[in-house]
Amino acid sequence: MRFVRSAPKLHVIFGWLQVGSVIRATGGLAAKIPWADGHPHLAAPDRYKNNTLYFASDRLSSLGIDAGGGGVFQRLAPALILTQTDPYANCSVWRLPRWFHPGGRAPLSYHSRANRWTDCATSVRVQSAYPGQEFVLDVGQYPEARAWLRSIFRAANR
Repeated sequence: MRFVRSAPKLHVIFGWLQVGSVIRATGGLAAKIPWADGHPHLAAPDRYKNNTLYFASDRLSSLGIDAGGGGVFQRLAPALILTQTDPYANCSVWRLPRWFHPGGRAPLSYHSRANRWTDCATSVRVQSAYPGQEFVLDVGQYPEARAWLRSIFRAANR
């Protein structure tokens, strides 16, 4: 995938990460992981209040998919597009499967306000939070998520 200035603005799923370890960023951490030299969170470890690095697990075992614990999709597929495209309003209006609606469960991180969610006949429309880049969904509370994620991998790797 690459940025094309004239293309429609879309929010898409570009990759995945199954967390294998979590490490607080400190001044000495850069020496322990030389391959990350120049990473912005290690260049100024005290710049951010909760400066933490998340490392991928070896395999994507949580979904039963034979893939590394972290990676990027090689091409854009419709299943990876979060933005509602028909009709298109703007990139931050998403169309998601109906089961995403919290309905008493912990919502997608940064999406706890009820007015962000609109039920539709076969989906849910979400006004995504701004700014945002990584949102977290507790898949333990959303059992439908695993099948949906597996379907994304199948569609993106055709």
